[in-house]
Amino acid sequence: MGKRGFTFTWRYAPEVEQQMKTVYESLSEKARRIYAAIEAQKFPRGVITYMAEILGGNRKTIRRGIKELKDP
Repeated sequence: MGKRGFTFTWRYAPEVEQQMKTVYESLSEKARRIYAAIEAQKFPRGVITYMAEILGGNRKTIRRGIKELKDP
């Protein structure tokens, strides 16, 4: 269970996760942040850790990307 009592249980298919990771790895650092942030915002809660896991990124970096999207 997550820190706030919520566990993210939905997952993309493994092939989709691999495609996302391949695209993510081809991007610049800033573009990676933004891509991960956009993906993380598709779901209501608990997805930042999941995105960090499948993309190989950092939760703080994804949060930073979300902040950048909200206040460009």
